This record gives sequence, C-alpha cells and structure tokens, in this order.
Amino acid sequence: PAGWSTSAALALRSGLVSAEISPVPSDEEAVHSPVEEHSGDRSVRSDRPGERAGDVVEADGEGEKRARQAQGEAALATQAAREAAFRWQLSGEVRRLLWDLRLARRQWELALEQEQRLEQLLEQVSRFAEAGELARADLLSTAQELARWKAETIMLEAEYRDSERSYRALTGLPAVPATITEPLSEIADACPAHPALRLAADELAEASAEADAVAEQSAYRPTVDVFWRGFRGDRNTPDVDALGIGFTVPLGPSPRRDSEVAHAREAAAGVETDYLQTQREVALQLHEARHQLETVRRQLANSET
Repeated sequence: PAGWSTSAALALRSGLVSAEISPVPSDEEAVHSPVEEHSGDRSVRSDRPGERAGDVVEADGEGEKRARQAQGEAALATQAAREAAFRWQLSGEVRRLLWDLRLARRQWELALEQEQRLEQLLEQVSRFAEAGELARADLLSTAQELARWKAETIMLEAEYRDSERSYRALTGLPAVPATITEPLSEIADACPAHPALRLAADELAEASAEADAVAEQSAYRPTVDVFWRGFRGDRNTPDVDALGIGFTVPLGPSPRRDSEVAHAREAAAGVETDYLQTQREVALQLHEARHQLETVRRQLANSET
C-alpha cells in the first residue's frame, strides 16, 4: 500500500545466507492498539516492545519425504510385531502357570494318597502293638511319619492354592481347564518368523529408517521464516508493526547436523546389537529346551523298565 516502505538485508553468517524483508508502516498508518500475534495455531495479544512471533517452514526434499514414509511404514510394522510378541509372551506365561498348577495339584494328590496309606499303616501297627507283636517304638515312629506327611500335605495344598490364584489373577477366568494337552512343537531352528526375532528385526528396520530420515533431513535444505515484529513507540515515536520473511539457504555442511546423523547411526547400531543378542538367546533357549526334552524322555523310558 501507499506509504509503506520495504527494507531488505542480506547477511552471511556461518555458511548461511539470510534475507529479511520487512514492510514497515508509515506514520499515518501506524496502529496504536495492542497487537494480535499469530504463531502456529495460537493467537495472543501483547504490548511488549520489540516482540517477535512467527513460524519457520522448512522445504522438504523428495529424499526426505521417501525416508519419512519408510520410517512410518517401519513404525507400523514394529507395532504389529510388538503386538504379536506380546501375545506370544502372554501365551507363554499362561502355559507356564497352567503346567505349574497341574504339577502342584498332582503333588498335593500324591501327598494325600501317602497320608491315607500312613493312616492305614498306623492302624495296623497300633493293633500289632496292642497284641504285643510290635514294639511301642515302631508305633511312635509310624505316628511321627504320619505327622510329617500331614505337614507336607498342608504345604503342598497351600502351593496349589497359590498357583490357582496366580492363574486366575492373570487370566481372569474363574475355572481351570480340566485337562491340559499340548502338542510338541516341530520348530528345530530359530527362524525369522519367531515373534521375538520378528520384533527385533522390525525394530532394527525402524531404527535404520529413522537414521536415513535424519540423514536426509540434514541435507542442504532451505527454510522460510515468516514472522511478525512490533515496536511500541513513545510520545515522539510512532508504533511500528512489521511483517518479515526470512530465507535461510545452507551453503555447506553443518557440524550440528553431522552430530545428529552420527547419533542416529549409533542408535541403529545399538538396535542391531540387540537383534543379534536376541537371536543368540532364542537359539540357546531352543537348544536347552531340546536337551531337557530328550533327558525327560530317557527318564520316562528308564522308569518304565
């Protein structure tokens, strides 16, 4: 508009060129009321002198857009893998509680059976002792053995109740399955489809995509800074409200950007180390499970003979 003046400044600082164009109102068009600022999605009013508000818009390149898209896809895959890994961990915990519950119940039942046999034995020993065919020491020894098994039965019953309570607390189910059957797994090696390995691999892919996005973001990219600047005048100086536009054009590499890329690559390397560690742990656990299964099979075969 008429009466407005335009000032432009170019400055070369640290490899950056900044251009600022600020239209300044003339004395006739100066506004003497509080100024409304717009910064992003906020609007505030201020009377402070020399205040500046605005937003910076960075120009995204095609490489950065592709990197951000790949990062988003990797994040979605990681979330799906995290859900699958959680279900795998939860199912393993439920399986462990079920087998612990079955073992505790079976031990309690065996203790009850042993207690009943000892009670019958104590009755027979009492009759023989009254007939004078057995010494009183045998009667006392049998009674002591029965008392020990009663204490053992009470302890095993408490363990069974604890296992039952833990199962119900985890599952929220009031009843326990009457029978527990589970087919043996046919997996022989730690394949990439394993939930833990899949999650580790997706986390590695997400970390690599994030590092690529940081590297693309650190490339030479101009920015546009749109801001408002207001100066409140005094009795002899009018108020000044200015709208400024600044341009920043990188002319060379930035040490700060290089540091961000290095940190992102370091984080990706750490995630890769975690993936390799998870792969070794899964393979070791599978080997130990196979060894324990073979040992139990031999023990069962030996007990049957």
